[in-house]
Amino acid sequence: MLQRLKGTALGRQARSVVLRARRHAYPRPEVASVQAVSLEAEHLHVLVRFPGIGDLDPAGLAPFASLEYADRSLREEVPSEVMRMRLDQADDGTRSLTVLLSLPSPTLGIPSALVVGDRTGHLPGTSVPLGEPELTRMACESLRDYTPAEADAEYGAWFRSHRATDRQLDAQRREAARWDDGPLFSVVVPLYLTPVPYLVEMADSVLGQTYPHLELVMVNSTPQDVDLSREVARIAASDARVTVVTLDHNLGISKNTEAGVRAAKGDWIAFFDHDDVLEPNILFEYAMRVREDPSTDMIYCDEDLLVDGTYRRPAFKSDWSLVQEETNNYVCHMLTMRRELVDGFYSRYDGAQDHRLTLVAGSRARHVGHVPKVLYHWRAHPGSTANSAVAKAESFEAGRLAIEDHLGDLGLPAKVESIPTMPHCYRFTLDFPEPPLVSAVVMGMDQPAAEARAQGLRDILTWPNLELIPQVGTLGEDYADCVNEGVARTTGDYVLVVASDVVVQSPDLVEQLLSLAVRRGHAIAGTKVLCPDGTIQCAGMTLQRGGAVPIGRFLESFYGTGKGYLVLPHDLSAVSGECVLFRREVFQAVGGAVSGLDETNWAVALCIQAGRLGLGTCIAPMAHVARCLPPAAAPFDDEETKAWGRQQERLLGMFPAEFSTRDPYYSASWSPDGLFRLRGDED
Repeated sequence: MLQRLKGTALGRQARSVVLRARRHAYPRPEVASVQAVSLEAEHLHVLVRFPGIGDLDPAGLAPFASLEYADRSLREEVPSEVMRMRLDQADDGTRSLTVLLSLPSPTLGIPSALVVGDRTGHLPGTSVPLGEPELTRMACESLRDYTPAEADAEYGAWFRSHRATDRQLDAQRREAARWDDGPLFSVVVPLYLTPVPYLVEMADSVLGQTYPHLELVMVNSTPQDVDLSREVARIAASDARVTVVTLDHNLGISKNTEAGVRAAKGDWIAFFDHDDVLEPNILFEYAMRVREDPSTDMIYCDEDLLVDGTYRRPAFKSDWSLVQEETNNYVCHMLTMRRELVDGFYSRYDGAQDHRLTLVAGSRARHVGHVPKVLYHWRAHPGSTANSAVAKAESFEAGRLAIEDHLGDLGLPAKVESIPTMPHCYRFTLDFPEPPLVSAVVMGMDQPAAEARAQGLRDILTWPNLELIPQVGTLGEDYADCVNEGVARTTGDYVLVVASDVVVQSPDLVEQLLSLAVRRGHAIAGTKVLCPDGTIQCAGMTLQRGGAVPIGRFLESFYGTGKGYLVLPHDLSAVSGECVLFRREVFQAVGGAVSGLDETNWAVALCIQAGRLGLGTCIAPMAHVARCLPPAAAPFDDEETKAWGRQQERLLGMFPAEFSTRDPYYSASWSPDGLFRLRGDED
C-alpha cells in the first residue's frame, strides 16, 4: 500500500482535505499535511502527517472520515481504518505522527473533499490543497525507507557503481583467452521489423563480449524490410562469428526461434530479444558457472529495463525455484541452456514460448545456475512487453497453458488461474483425487482453549481429510517442546501446526500448503503472517549474517515488489513457525523441533535441517494468517529484542554455515533487513 501511494495521487479528483481528531481537536490544523492519496479499485488510501503533536496521546488522533461532493449538498460518512501509525521524534524533542488511512471507495461519485473529523460535529479546520508535484515530493520524503529497489530513482547510479569496471573486463579477456575448452555459446536472435539502431546496439553487445567463444545467429523473418536486411548483411560481413538465417516470411516467434536453433553450431543456446542489450561480461560469467559446476545445464541472470538510455526497474532474482517459475516467468532473461535441453517449439505457446521452454528445461536440468548480477537490459519502448504487459495480451492464456501442461507432464494435474491484477502471473492448486490425511496440531493457552480453537479451525478449513490435535502451547522459548508433544500424537503423513495466537483466514489453507509440500524435493510449506492492521509480520525468513530476518515486516500485504515475491508461491531458505505444514517423516528424521526455540524460530531450524537432507521449503503467501497482537510502532520492545537476540544466537551457533553464506532465495542486492531496498555500501 505504501509504495502504491507514490505517483498515483488522486490529484484532480480530490481537491482538499480537512483534518480533525476523534476526541481532541488537533492543536495546529493549519500545518497538518496530506502526504498522498490513492484511489484503488475498492479503497481510498490517504497518508496524513500530524506534526508537532506535543504530549497528545497518538491514540486520540484515531480519525473517522466522510466524503464531500462539490456538485451536490451531500456528505457520505464512511468508516476509516488506521492501517499504520508511525510516531517520529526530532532531535529537539518535537513529535509528529504519520497515519495511513483506508476507506471504502465512494459510492456517490467523485468526491471533492475528504473530511477527517470529530463525530460530535464538524469543527473549523484548514483545507490542504493537493497539488500533484508537491504531493509527489512529500510522498517520496515520507516513504523513502519503504521504497523497493525496482522503484528507487537512484538505481541507475547504483548500477553504474556495481557493474564490471574496464580493468575487470580486460582481466576477463585475458583469462578467457586461456580457456581452450570453453563452451561455445550460440546467441539466437529472431528479427521482426527490428529498428536498425536497436539491431546495431544488440549485435555490438554480443560481439563485444569478453568471452570469445560465441556465435550470433540472427533469424530475419522480414526480409522485405530493406534497411534491416542491408544492416544484417553488413554485420555478418564484419565478423565471422555471425550466422544469418533468412526466412521467406514470418513463421511466428516459436518457429522463427526454432529455425535459429537448427542453424546454431554451439553446444549452448542463448535466447536473446532483437532490441535488447547485454553487459559485456555476461557470457564470461556464464562460462565461469559451467567451469565451477560441470553439472550446470541452464543459466540465467538478473536484469533491468533500458528506457530512453537510462537503467530502471531492476529484477533481482532468487536462485532457481521451479515453484516460482510455475507462477510467473521470473527467470526471463538471459535464458541459456545446453542444446540437448532445448525442447521443440510449439506455436500454441507463442507469447509465452520462453516460459514453456524454461519450465520444461528447468524440470530436467541437473543444476540451474543463477548469476546474481544485472547483466541484461530489457529495452522498453512503445509496443514492447517490457513497456506494457497488454502489448501482447494473447500471451496471458499462453502462459496459463504453459504452466498447466508442464504440471500435467510432471503427473501433477492442477487448476491454473490467471491473476487479473498481475499480468503474466498465475496461481495453481493441485488436484487431490485421494486427499491425504493432514494432522492439525492446534495450540491453545490451556486445554479448553486448544479444543475450542481446534473446533473453530474445522469450521474454517475446507480440507476433507483432517485430524485435529488440540495441544496446550505457550508462546516463548518452551514452544518447541509443545510442538514435539503435539506431533507425537499425530497419525497423518502431513502435519499442520497453528500457534495459539494465530487466526486462520484462508479456508483453502491446507490445499495451498499441501500443493507445495507434496512436490518432489520439498517437505515444508509456510504462510504469510499478518499483523492485525493488515500489514506483514513475516512472509518467510531470510538467513543473514546476523540471524534469521523476517521478510517484509510491516509492509503492505500485497506489496508489489520482486515480481510478486510477497504474493506468489516460491522457495525460501526458511519460514516462520506460526502456521506451517510439513512431512511428518522429515520432522522425525531430524529429531523433531529443537528445544528452546520459540513459535517463530523452531520452524527456521526445521527448514535448515530439512535443507541439509536436500529437501526444500516453500511459502504460499496467498494462504495468510493473522496474529492477535496489537499494532506496534517498532518491531520489538526492549524485552522482546533481548529474547529475539537469544534465539538468533542459538540458531547461529547451531547452523554457522547457513548464516555465513549468501541466502540463495533473497537477493544479495537487496537490503539485509528484508524490505527489498537497494543494498547500500553500509550493508
